[in-house]
Amino acid sequence: MSEKLFKTRRQWQNVRVVAISAPFLLSAAAGIGFTFGQIRLIIGTAGLLAVAVLVAIVRDRQRPAQYRITDTSLELSRGKLSERIQAGDILDASMMERVVCREYVRRKVQKRNREQGMSTRESVSEFMRFCTIDVGLRSYTFGLGRLFVDRMESSRHDLILLRAKNGSEYLLSPDRNQEMMEQLSRLKRRQERAASEQGQL
Repeated sequence: MSEKLFKTRRQWQNVRVVAISAPFLLSAAAGIGFTFGQIRLIIGTAGLLAVAVLVAIVRDRQRPAQYRITDTSLELSRGKLSERIQAGDILDASMMERVVCREYVRRKVQKRNREQGMSTRESVSEFMRFCTIDVGLRSYTFGLGRLFVDRMESSRHDLILLRAKNGSEYLLSPDRNQEMMEQLSRLKRRQERAASEQGQL
């Protein structure tokens, strides 16, 4: 089998939420501002929206990562981070919706904080080190923006949770998630077949 290379996707969903809500917020601010002669309300709203756009861009514009599947392993890389997982060390992989993924990560982070004394930031970074999609663990809009993002069609099954036999877990955000799942399944079957043939010798 030739190597398969998958790049991470970038969806700009937070930016889209701000872009969709901005005209309504500006219209409301303009209506109130002109009615009561409060031009500063309009200027202030425009300033807040500009800040919201910048925050959304920062959250959506993550450093890209790559996932390479070879005949014997899965290689993950992102900037200076890199890790190789041998086929025999892969426990399983599953596609996840963002809502389910967010709750899963929260439970795992709480467990690690309690059992291993890790900080929330350390635990989240360990999960997300090879993922480029914001799963909504933090919200600056009291959950309203996250609610919009969760309902987007692109939020469905856009993440892969991969678990290793040593207990490590990885959130992955490939550009071709279904194809990557198929390649991971083939990798595991090939490894199991090779192990079975070796055991018969």
